[in-house]
Amino acid sequence: MERANWLGEPPPEAEAEAGAKFWVDAESWDESAIPRRAWIAPRYLLRGTVAVLIGAPGVAKSLLALTWGIALALGEPHGDFAPPSKTRVAVCNAEDDRDEQRRRMSAALRQFGATPGDLGDRLMRLGPIGVATLMRRSVIGGFEKTSGFAELARLVAEREVDVLVLDPLAELHELDENSNGELRQFIAAIRSFAIEANVAVLLLHHVRKGAVSPGDMDAARGASALIGAVRAAWTLAAMSETEAESFNIPKNRRTYFARLDDAKTNYGPAGAPRWFEKTVIQIGNGEMLPALLPWSPPVPRAASAEDCNALLREIERGVAGEPFSPKLGPHSRSIRALLRRHGFAGAAERPALDALLAAGAEIAIYRTGARKDAQGLRHTGRPSAEWTDGEDGGDA
Repeated sequence: MERANWLGEPPPEAEAEAGAKFWVDAESWDESAIPRRAWIAPRYLLRGTVAVLIGAPGVAKSLLALTWGIALALGEPHGDFAPPSKTRVAVCNAEDDRDEQRRRMSAALRQFGATPGDLGDRLMRLGPIGVATLMRRSVIGGFEKTSGFAELARLVAEREVDVLVLDPLAELHELDENSNGELRQFIAAIRSFAIEANVAVLLLHHVRKGAVSPGDMDAARGASALIGAVRAAWTLAAMSETEAESFNIPKNRRTYFARLDDAKTNYGPAGAPRWFEKTVIQIGNGEMLPALLPWSPPVPRAASAEDCNALLREIERGVAGEPFSPKLGPHSRSIRALLRRHGFAGAAERPALDALLAAGAEIAIYRTGARKDAQGLRHTGRPSAEWTDGEDGGDA
């Protein structure tokens, strides 16, 4: 493989021989002659670059990375992660031993309808004997690559690896993770390796403490130099309580789902969230292991004319002697309670309410039994109430 410089371009021979520090391009060019980007998995993994997958412990980022590794080795899609051909992958996992990696991969292979034999030798699993440090503090000051780094580079070259997965970042160095200067040195070494070896590197990293929003590029733990140096980053997060309610997922099932969001995309716009569901699968030794399958949120049910007519009749009757409240709240007078009785839950609630308003229901002000103004829903003037049709003077 041809050695490349830090921008991924082969340095002109004359300039390289003269010891130039920069290449220069000041001429016109033919657009059709520009080489296409060397995508291994379009939108995800590009040769000569480093990407990072960020997630909390237990959210299944290691499982997702293993599943992507299988997809790459098989040349099969996993959701929108779609390698166009079979590639060679190395997964260096500092936390799971040989047997655990085989267990997880056995379950993950089931969704592809494949067996370990279908992988051939295209998916190499690596694990440290002792510690997995790739860069450490030098006895003479500064930092240096370890013999482990050299061995890893040799294995990647010998096996003609296309994608290297390093899991997790925290186990790979002795540098101060909160120091931009020190972390930048480590990422620079990994990036230089990716360019020189002509591979795509995927780092797995933990999130910082505190609440983290999906797609937040600042979610990564430690110094910001990490995100500044990588070309792509994603967050993997568990389904929130609000999302579970929106999708009508039972509370005890919420942790079975995770969403992947673009946190940084240097080569295109951010896409929509991608969802996955953990499905438990029995492998050949009788154990039950999770696999991570692409999942699509349910499409909200749309209210038909028949649905609207049935709901409008109940709106005219009201509830407990008062009109329904148009606010989607937890109380019994909320229109939410009526909508859910008719099968409109989660993400279907707001569109159903909008359909009712379009069908003739209206929001008006009435005087409650406690002589307070509140919002209520009515249709053709009903239910009977002391409608004021004035400004909203209070909460429903």
